[in-house]
Amino acid sequence: MTSPKVLIGRAAGHYASGNLKTAANLCRRVLKEWPRNADALHLLGVVTYKAGDSRRAARYLKDALAQGRADPEIYRNLGFALRDSGDPAGAAHSYREVLALTPGDPVSHFQLGVIFAERDEAEQAVWHFDQVLLHDPENGFAQYNRAKALLALSRITEAERGYASASRLLATDYRVYAGWGMALSILERPEEARRKFVLALEQEPPPPITTDLLAGIGGTYHDQGGLDEARAKYEAARERDPTHPDAAAGLAAVYDRERDYQGSYDLIRPFSAENPPNVSVVVAFARVAPHFGEAEKAVERLEAAFAQDSLLPHQNRRLHFALGKLRDSVGEWDAAFQDYRLANELYGDSHDPEVYTQITDQKIKAFGQADAARLRLRKSPSELPVFILGMPRSGTSLVEQILSCHPRVAGGGELFTLPNIVGGLPGQLGIEADLRSLIGRIDPGTVETAARTYVEALRAVDPGAARVTDKLPHNFEHLWLIAAAFPGAPIIHCTRHPLDTCLSCYFQDFAGRHAYSRNLTHLGRHYADYRRLMGHWRDTLDLNMMEVAYEDVVRDTEVLSRKIVAFCGLDWDPACLEFHENRRYVGTASFDQVRRPIYARSVGRYRHYERHTGELKDALQVAAI
Repeated sequence: MTSPKVLIGRAAGHYASGNLKTAANLCRRVLKEWPRNADALHLLGVVTYKAGDSRRAARYLKDALAQGRADPEIYRNLGFALRDSGDPAGAAHSYREVLALTPGDPVSHFQLGVIFAERDEAEQAVWHFDQVLLHDPENGFAQYNRAKALLALSRITEAERGYASASRLLATDYRVYAGWGMALSILERPEEARRKFVLALEQEPPPPITTDLLAGIGGTYHDQGGLDEARAKYEAARERDPTHPDAAAGLAAVYDRERDYQGSYDLIRPFSAENPPNVSVVVAFARVAPHFGEAEKAVERLEAAFAQDSLLPHQNRRLHFALGKLRDSVGEWDAAFQDYRLANELYGDSHDPEVYTQITDQKIKAFGQADAARLRLRKSPSELPVFILGMPRSGTSLVEQILSCHPRVAGGGELFTLPNIVGGLPGQLGIEADLRSLIGRIDPGTVETAARTYVEALRAVDPGAARVTDKLPHNFEHLWLIAAAFPGAPIIHCTRHPLDTCLSCYFQDFAGRHAYSRNLTHLGRHYADYRRLMGHWRDTLDLNMMEVAYEDVVRDTEVLSRKIVAFCGLDWDPACLEFHENRRYVGTASFDQVRRPIYARSVGRYRHYERHTGELKDALQVAAI
């Protein structure tokens, strides 16, 4: 009689050659004579799994283990069979048994990572993928799945780095570039995100993914103000799939930006009733519904969207911000504040107010009147720049919109040219990024070079304009360079009641920017540091600066508009009073407000929320504000 060992050896050879039927028959022949043979049961389970019957395979593998043999390979194969037969909990148990017998087994860690990710237990998933990478740092699939889990945790910066690592190892995998693009979109880096989405498309993904990517590309154009390009991509996605919710939501948002409220409403209303609610859809519906008396319906849909278990933190955040805005608009201020609070808490605490205070102290200590006199150019190299600055939500967008209606003015929006120039100076001069050392090394030649770079960026906005505005609020941090590079340039410092300013920041989803705005105490401290720094600049620098209070613009728009235009050295033009008719793209949080006639409801808005502002008031009072 042929021994079971010989028969199993033959069966293994047939399995290796792809002859599954003969392999299975030989295993059954062994089991007919020796029904408790663990090796035959194991191999029959593997052969059956390979043949596509994972449920029966799992039974054979369990029988093999029942013979009292704790074999990690059998447990590992049972894990595969249970996973594919729809029993992830059983599969996870099998992989844990493998790890108990062979600690560090990378296959089991990988499979557990996948299972936890599918269960929305992303923290556990990340840990298991980390164990894989300890043994095999060049495992591209572990890199990719780890990045995907980090994205689910809203650890977006880490996820972005993870996708970058995975792309080196999986250079033709569309999933890597699609996920990478999503991470970059959330980080508000639309141009980079678009490049990744395009790379994903080049890998010819399945049709549904192609539609997703087209919608994603549309979103990146939308974020940068390319409404025509965004519309084209959204429409291309809808041609492939008219039911695609994100493409519909994106196109509805384009209509909304163009003030085609009817078009936006007609498009998004049918999608808004679908269950489960799509986050992008219900947020788009919430934006347009109040124009048609359906604010309550929008609230209902937003609340329904929260019931989904699969929401990512950034989606939860979008829903809470949208709900807060709706409830504020109908006077439900306590409920609105709770939504804004929850939205901000979902960001986590990534801002250290002590660090910003220390940086402010360093600026004040490092830059004095002697430095201002030494670095100031004798004459401004250009009359193009108009600087509009102050705290975010203090009226900078409104002032720019008024000016940009003038035929000789181009609105540049929030240009990051100046902070990029400042950030590049230490490397350019070959020194550490210590401000005192930096100021000591800068000379007028460095300032002239910086000025030329900045003017080139302004000319790129509109080569024919006589003035170009830059309304990046935090340019107040770089007033020392503005005063040195552009002596006499008009600087408009926008102010607003401290509580209104801070609450408006708290109520706004700035996504990846202005981390201080997510905590009322941090907000108050940041505002105090801003005021301290502005006071130092006034005492130190020779500034051509006009203070414009938001409340004054609301109270007497024409008088203030005339003063602003005259301050910029321009003749008055009546078009500046029609700022709400200006069709130029406004890429900041204030896009909706600046396209409506002046209204007073934002003045003294903080009074509706006084019972919730104790932390903010305490922080401001400590700073004597």
